[in-house]
Amino acid sequence: MTEQKYVDAIVKKVIATNARKKDIREQLLCDIRTRMEKGDTAEEVFAQMGTVQEVADSFNESVSQTERKKYIRKIRIKIAIPIVAAVCALICLVYWWIPKGRAIEDSKIFTKEQVESAMMETVTLFERGDYDSMQQNAIPQMQSVLNQSSMNEVKKMFHENWGERTQVGVFYIQEAVQKNTHMAVGQVTVTYENTVVTYTLLYDPDMRLCGFYIK
Repeated sequence: MTEQKYVDAIVKKVIATNARKKDIREQLLCDIRTRMEKGDTAEEVFAQMGTVQEVADSFNESVSQTERKKYIRKIRIKIAIPIVAAVCALICLVYWWIPKGRAIEDSKIFTKEQVESAMMETVTLFERGDYDSMQQNAIPQMQSVLNQSSMNEVKKMFHENWGERTQVGVFYIQEAVQKNTHMAVGQVTVTYENTVVTYTLLYDPDMRLCGFYIK
């Protein structure tokens, strides 16, 4: 591994703003090259400094809460936290905002109570970390992303510890129709002790989860 790759790997794991990461990169490269000029090989320098994770952790320990919040906020904006697996789910989200949507009360397939119940079940399973049950209730295309690793990363983008649920907002539900494909699209904002999350959830006529989006 070259010193550039070693440093890039460290910086990638550091929780900090771009300006701070730039300073860390320059600091590490300068330190490494100074040691190499004294006769040490790159491998010897890396061994002395520690593994990529160890060096990154040492920098993360010194990161202030303010800087952490700035970093997390930037990541949220950049990634927008999309967890939508099926292309049809994305299409339905678009169709929700144009005339192809219809009031859930006019649906011949879904009922408002049925969708609200399914939404609360999905939210509760997500809160509990019961991703196996979420997979069982989802279409095949969604199952691959409903796993502990990806879902925990999503939760961390909002807060390390959400705390207990304190309030459930108003449910907004419509039926989306596209070429004889019907889906129920619901949105609800849930307040927790340490964060607020808006869920947008999609279900097929069998009430299987086919779209999961939070912001």
